[in-house]
Amino acid sequence: MFIHDPSPPVVAEALYRVGYWLVNSDRFEDGKHVFRSMLHGAPDDERAWIGLALCHERSGEVGKADRLLGLGRQACPRSARTALAQARFLDQTSRANEADRVFEVALELAEQASDEELVASIAAERAAR
Repeated sequence: MFIHDPSPPVVAEALYRVGYWLVNSDRFEDGKHVFRSMLHGAPDDERAWIGLALCHERSGEVGKADRLLGLGRQACPRSARTALAQARFLDQTSRANEADRVFEVALELAEQASDEELVASIAAERAAR
């Protein structure tokens, strides 16, 4: 019997779902392992960078979360969602000036991607700050 290996996108999707289930279950250390595994197979997947940073942030490793979001932006330079995650993080850590700049980048990237839903979401979030 031949067993077909799942494709990398299928594996990344499965890891993403497990990783966020772990985050929602407050199992941040396990989530870190899952998102790191996801990055090994898909280093340009914005969800892995955001998820790994979230695990570090929620487990009290704020500096590491900050660095991971920066690395995620480098790995995924056209990702509005990675920029948005970093802008939110900066805003939550009382770095409003940096957050303003990154919110603007996130908005520009969402506009370039013609993601009208994300554009509206970012604009509303910025207005509510």
